[in-house]
Amino acid sequence: CVYKCSFCGAAKFLGNKWRAFSAERMIEEFEYWYAQGYRNFHFSDSLFALDKQRVSAFCTHVIDSGYCDVAFTADGVRADHLTAEVLQQMKRANFTTLILGVESLNDKTLEFFHKGETFSQIDNTISIADSMGFDIIVYLIVGAPVETYEDALKSIHYPIKYKNIVSAVVSKLMPIKGTPYYQYAIE
Repeated sequence: CVYKCSFCGAAKFLGNKWRAFSAERMIEEFEYWYAQGYRNFHFSDSLFALDKQRVSAFCTHVIDSGYCDVAFTADGVRADHLTAEVLQQMKRANFTTLILGVESLNDKTLEFFHKGETFSQIDNTISIADSMGFDIIVYLIVGAPVETYEDALKSIHYPIKYKNIVSAVVSKLMPIKGTPYYQYAIE
């Protein structure tokens, strides 16, 4: 991941350079597994929509080829990468589920996490996705030192705001060795 969220160990364990399949490689792999009989596809890539042209090329292929019997999930997608146009194209290409890292409703907490997004950006994307009928799963984190009890409760209750948030994963903030938050916790 190219982002530096203070709680996340991805950069420590996977590096901080984004290495992604090209659209052509994504299509090739999809075609292979489709021919094997698979119809549900799960993209576990927090930066899935970082390259909007790649997403567009993949979705265009699925749409133009008439694949109506497939369902796609985009897991861990950053909200600031999903525009209304990208979401519309993903919906037309049979993306049914989006899994987003919300983390917190509190901008102070998001700043503490070095998330690089504001809650209004995240909420706006979820609002658009909800109106389009995506099933939405959200990740939330409670327990940041800058968070109040009321902030945590707001985060926990957030999923009931939208009819299409079908699941929420609420985790407590844990210091993962090698992350900036771990260093903060040690100090």
